[in-house]
Amino acid sequence: MPRVILRLAHGTFTLRLWPTLIAFFMLATLLGLGTWQVERLHWKQNLIATIKTRINTAPVDVASTALNVDDADYHHASAFGLFQHDKEMYLASISLKGEGGYHVLTPLRLENGRFLLVDRGWVPYDKKSPFARREGQVFGPVMVKGILRKPRHHWMQPDNHPAQNEWYAVDLAAMVKAVNVPEFLPLVLEADATPNPGGLPIGGQTRIDLPNNHFVYALTWYGLALVLIVIYGLSGWQSNDVKRRGKT
Repeated sequence: MPRVILRLAHGTFTLRLWPTLIAFFMLATLLGLGTWQVERLHWKQNLIATIKTRINTAPVDVASTALNVDDADYHHASAFGLFQHDKEMYLASISLKGEGGYHVLTPLRLENGRFLLVDRGWVPYDKKSPFARREGQVFGPVMVKGILRKPRHHWMQPDNHPAQNEWYAVDLAAMVKAVNVPEFLPLVLEADATPNPGGLPIGGQTRIDLPNNHFVYALTWYGLALVLIVIYGLSGWQSNDVKRRGKT
């Protein structure tokens, strides 16, 4: 195996081709992951600051406000209209208390004729059917207050199954076709904690306190990179004292 021996003041260091290449590749990977986590840290800090600012702003009226999707994300808002309960959809989700169930997504027909998708809140598995929570099926004009959210899809989420009304992420284009409405406004209104008749769905499920562990992750990757450097150094180093003892 090709190798280079470096003779230093207190010993020798042996550079071996394949161990050096592998160590270099692993080091570059670990440093890259650490740097990526630092970038994620700055992104998360900015996002948390943005959320805090927007949460404290005055609510906007969805029907009368020109909404920019990115700027309106996490804004308090209100909407007046009629729920289309026969078109409600079910998003598999975990509640803020860690219980499994569904978020009830219901189209709201605004006074101007446009449709807004409202996340009315969470229900347990056994209350998925609207017949199990009849009191919560509010009819007539309603005022809904909550927080606007930009739909997002994580690559690890399962695929939606519109034909079975099984949803794992909000996909407004697919949902328009599934419930046969002209279009949805580009944001979802997540209803606040105002109790619904009968107690379900349970609103106020918006996750505002986002976890931020990226600093710890960055330290972990950089720490592993340091450990790799130490191990690599020790594997190729031989001190003069060791060599003398070997000759005696």
